[in-house]
Amino acid sequence: MKLETFAVEAWMTDHENCCAYNMADSCCAALSLRELLAYASAQERKALEDIVLDYGPIIGSLTLRRHIASLYAYDDPDSVTLAHGCINANELVLMTLLEPGDHVVTLLPTYQQLYAFPESLGCAVTKIALKEEMGWQADLQAICAAVTPRTRLICLNFPNNPTGTCPDRAFLEQLCAFCAARGIWILCDEVYQGLDPEYECSVSDLYARGVSTSSMSKTMALAGLRIGWIHCQDADLLARINARRDYHVISESALSDALACIAFVHRDAIMARSRVIADTNRKILREWLRDEPLADCVIPRSGTVCFLKVNTDMPSAQLCERLQEETGVFFAPGSCFGVEGHVRLGLGIDNAVMREGLRRFSAWLHRN
Repeated sequence: MKLETFAVEAWMTDHENCCAYNMADSCCAALSLRELLAYASAQERKALEDIVLDYGPIIGSLTLRRHIASLYAYDDPDSVTLAHGCINANELVLMTLLEPGDHVVTLLPTYQQLYAFPESLGCAVTKIALKEEMGWQADLQAICAAVTPRTRLICLNFPNNPTGTCPDRAFLEQLCAFCAARGIWILCDEVYQGLDPEYECSVSDLYARGVSTSSMSKTMALAGLRIGWIHCQDADLLARINARRDYHVISESALSDALACIAFVHRDAIMARSRVIADTNRKILREWLRDEPLADCVIPRSGTVCFLKVNTDMPSAQLCERLQEETGVFFAPGSCFGVEGHVRLGLGIDNAVMREGLRRFSAWLHRN
């Protein structure tokens, strides 16, 4: 099993800790422990002192799984199992469902794990290009046309990383009906959901063979807890995933589980904070784009990332390297997602960082 370098993760590792303005972060500005506990009651804070720092419940505490299940229409807590972040949730699903020789359909650009990992397992992968001129929206006909008799799984990521775009419910319902007629599974990484619940929906609610993965990292601003999960109606698949977990992470931290429960009790307040941050950044970006002829962007209605088009012939990695060296402004280059001429911009970052980072980026662009 040979894996290619995970381009965006390697880029983040090499660059994000030595910048002044992190414009690439895909999470909402992270809460400190003090900020999280400020939401908690005195009783909730006191209970933390009695937690035994042992392994947590293997599949997650029932309390936490009930909280997570409440996010879905299919709200049975037994439809939820925990993972070490969404990346581990995806890994567990992919390793459980796929065998060498299977065919997978996914999108590009997207999170590299969703195509590179199946390829490492010996699967054939067809990547359907998202087109900027179509608003980066997925083409249902193209996805369906790519299916073969060997297609086992369709891998999606909505809202999409890096474009932030998300299809409507009708798109997902049509795709689920198509897959149901052929026995094809759908995995959807939904880690960027939560900011627009009236528009967003989950494949695991729409389809018996739909698997939704997510975490507390992005819109809940708690990446450090490393709490991710898998939601699925298929009890047999979840049992197989739980058996596989024993070879990977065993359990999540009991402390993380308890802190996650506190966060879910106060989720409405946390999500309100995240919406204000992201909505303000969308406004800042729109205003900046009106006065910046060298950039353009399809600004998504949900999620915490977007894909900023830069009107320059400079390769995106070179642009990002030079920009960071000369101004301290840090982006993730489009080359990490297989698309040149773009950079990933985080919509959940601190609003002051967004304003100053864009100002410095403009000044640098017009000098170069």
